[in-house]
Amino acid sequence: MIPMPCLSQDTPGAHQIRRLTLAPIAPDPGTLPVLPRIYSQEDQVDEVLASLPPPWPQAAQVQAPHSQEEAKEEQTAMVPQAIPLRRCRFCMVLQPLRARHCRECRRCVRRYDHHCPWMENCVGERNHPLFVAYLALQLAVLLWGLYLAWSGLHFFQPWGLWLRSSGLLFATFLLLSLFSLVAGLLLASHLYLVASNTTTWEFMSSHRIAYLRQRPGNPFDRGLTRNVAHFFCGWPSGSWETLWVEEEEKEGRSQAV
Repeated sequence: MIPMPCLSQDTPGAHQIRRLTLAPIAPDPGTLPVLPRIYSQEDQVDEVLASLPPPWPQAAQVQAPHSQEEAKEEQTAMVPQAIPLRRCRFCMVLQPLRARHCRECRRCVRRYDHHCPWMENCVGERNHPLFVAYLALQLAVLLWGLYLAWSGLHFFQPWGLWLRSSGLLFATFLLLSLFSLVAGLLLASHLYLVASNTTTWEFMSSHRIAYLRQRPGNPFDRGLTRNVAHFFCGWPSGSWETLWVEEEEKEGRSQAV
């Protein structure tokens, strides 16, 4: 991706372009709260408390059960009991379906897609639509620059004179062509992921994900129209766990018939 040119406050649409360009960077991608390790590892609480110097073990023993109960109620609320949740060994939280821990951000992200080094942020449930719009804007700017570079090239000159007058512009044209190709491929790949209701992480590592290994296809695919409507508009609403259970029940009924 190329950096956006500096736009003055009086430039038409400057605020909208700046807002759309920085939109995927600013918002929370859907991170999960980090639980204290002392309260999340239930099988090692006594061992950790015993290693602490007094009076901290006594204070922690009083607060630990209450904190464990609140954390467990918050994590398991609205989640069907048939789905085994995976506990993150870094954040010590029960990850909902499609969540993954990002080592760069050091947080678990809902509907994790990937970590974008250009934005220095994760692409997740809350900012993935903005990331797609960001790619579309970048591609439009690159194509516009590509058109300007091509319109400035004139080939009706001797080779030596043309190279001195248009060599730098031609190199810029080649560079913009490369960036446009990369941005176009990225945008096309993410539009495909949106249409199939999957993520980059799920597409690349489906053989390693437990809730995908159990199914022959994508359990979250609801058709092109519903996938696109849910991605950009949040409709139809519903949790991924509920959708996963519904698909499992449908498969069970079809096998029974």
